[in-house]
Amino acid sequence: MEKAAKAGKKGKGKGKGKGKGGKKGKGKGKGKGGKGGKGGKNKDPTSDRTTESLYAELVSNNIIQKIPDVRLTDYVGHFKNIDSIMSRAGVQVEPSMAQIRQALVETCIIPLGSQAVHESAPVVNTVLLYGARGTGKTMLAHAIAAETGATFINLSPMITNGKYTGKSVSLMLHMAFKVAKLMAPSVIYIDEADRVFLTDKKKLKDYPPLFEPAYRIKKDMLKEMKALKPEHRVLVVGNASKPYDCASSADFKAFKNFWNRIFYLPLPDYSSLQYLWKHLIEQKGGAVSKQLDIQTLSHIAYMSGYSAGAIEEVVKKLLTQRRVQKVKYRLTRS
Repeated sequence: MEKAAKAGKKGKGKGKGKGKGGKKGKGKGKGKGGKGGKGGKNKDPTSDRTTESLYAELVSNNIIQKIPDVRLTDYVGHFKNIDSIMSRAGVQVEPSMAQIRQALVETCIIPLGSQAVHESAPVVNTVLLYGARGTGKTMLAHAIAAETGATFINLSPMITNGKYTGKSVSLMLHMAFKVAKLMAPSVIYIDEADRVFLTDKKKLKDYPPLFEPAYRIKKDMLKEMKALKPEHRVLVVGNASKPYDCASSADFKAFKNFWNRIFYLPLPDYSSLQYLWKHLIEQKGGAVSKQLDIQTLSHIAYMSGYSAGAIEEVVKKLLTQRRVQKVKYRLTRS
C-alpha cells in the first residue's frame, strides 16, 4: 500500500511537471484519454440486459414482426424461353420471375437456412430488391424469412419513425443487430432503402414526411455491418422502387457499395400473367371456369403494364366474401 501511495505521488509530480512544460504533456494526456474514450464507446451498452428483454422491447416497438404466411412459390411466374435464346445470342433481356425465384433460393434461402452451406458459400449478407411498386419486393423479403424460419427485424424508415429519436438511434441499431446475431437466422428488412442513403433535400420532399430523416440510421448501420462476421447468419434485405434518386456521386457510391447482390424484379410477362390470374382467383376462394377468358385478361394486363400487386388488388375487390360464398353454394348444388 505504501509503495502504491509513493508511486501515486511520483505520478502526480510527473504529471505536474509535464503540464508546466507545455503542450506535450497536454497532448499525451488527451491521447490517453482519447484511447480510453474509444474503448468506452466500443463497450456493449446492453451488456447488463438479457436477450429476452431486448427481444421484448423490439417487439413492443413493432421492430421485430411476425412473418405473414407466404412462401416463395407465391411469387408466381414462368421462365421465358424466347428470352433465354436471345440472351445466348448476346441480346440483353430482363430476367424472368422464375429466374428471380431461383436466384433467391441459391443466394439467400439455402445459405441462410443451413449453417453448413453458410460456412462454405460466398458471404452474402446484403441483398437489394428493386423494381416498380407491386412487383413483390416486400412479399419476397417475407418469403425469405418464412422459408428459413428467420427472425424478421424491420428497420424501415416508416416503422422506426418517431422511435429512438436523437442519439438513441445508435442503441436501436445495436439492439437490432445484437438480437439478429443471437436469434439467427435473421432477416433485417429495410423498405425504401434508397431513402436511407438519399441526402438530397429536394428529392426527399417527394417522400412522405418523417419525424427525423431516414438517413439517420445510415452511419450506425454501416458500423454494425462491419462488426458482422462470416459465421453470422444475418441477411439485410433492402427494397427500392426509386433507386435512381441516389444518382448523385456521393449517394450512389454509398448505395451501390452497400449491397452484395442486386436483383431487378420485372413486371410479369404474358405467360406469367395467365398463371397469375388463375392462381390469385383460386387462392381467394374463387373458381376458374371456361367462361372466364384468362387469355384476354392477361393480354390487357400485359399491354397496360399491370404489376402483380395491382392484379391482386383487383381480385381482392371482385372476390368479396359474399361472392365467394355464392360460388361455393352453386358448386355444391350442381
